[in-house]
Amino acid sequence: MQGVVYKELRQNRVFFIQGLLMPPAGIIVTLLMYAAIKDNISAGESDTFMMILRLIIQTVSFMMLWMGSSSVFSGDESKKWSAFIAAAPNGRVRHIYGKYVFYFMTLGAFFMSSVFCDSFFSWLLYCGTGKTDMLSFTNLYFLMIFLLLMMFAFETPFAARFGSKLGTGIRIAVLSVLFLAFAAGMLFVPAADNIADYLGEYLTKFFEGELSDGVTFIISVFPCVAMGAYLLSYKISESCWLKGVENYDK
Repeated sequence: MQGVVYKELRQNRVFFIQGLLMPPAGIIVTLLMYAAIKDNISAGESDTFMMILRLIIQTVSFMMLWMGSSSVFSGDESKKWSAFIAAAPNGRVRHIYGKYVFYFMTLGAFFMSSVFCDSFFSWLLYCGTGKTDMLSFTNLYFLMIFLLLMMFAFETPFAARFGSKLGTGIRIAVLSVLFLAFAAGMLFVPAADNIADYLGEYLTKFFEGELSDGVTFIISVFPCVAMGAYLLSYKISESCWLKGVENYDK
């Protein structure tokens, strides 16, 4: 099994490096954007703006990692390669196992890089401003990782059975739904000019553990649900991958 994991690391090293480097790139972008407009905001709005800016940059990194995951399957969409690996002992199991382990390793690298950059960012702010009360985003990063895991669990069987093109179509559909949901949610915000304060207040409650009991329970059980879905997804992909080979163009 180690051989297929090494093969995935070699073949998809750009995606793995992307998971490592996007958090520090996000820190650099955040600092540059904050430096560019800090003179145009009041001292009272500075912390809220910084928190929302960090959230936006991290969400963009999150979405870029998700969108880049299609390359993990597209690189092996060859009938010759598929016939070769399928003929090996436990070849079907090894092939899908390598994909899922590689996804998990990349998510782990993304999480560790995000946590390190979060601590480094807080240290930089302390050196520059003397503030020691910057909120830690570690809990949010933890939740994001399992959200990505759930997304991979949902779309990977489709990529295994029908090819990466369908996986890309699923991403577009999900993004469209998320955009529509966000647009509809904004209708319930009291006023457009209070969106930043609204988001800032909700995020503060999340980071300080002051959400309602129902929301807290859902967040608590979500990692277990995501892990279960990921393992189930692995079994489904393993059973249907060879049928998907027939859809490959070459």
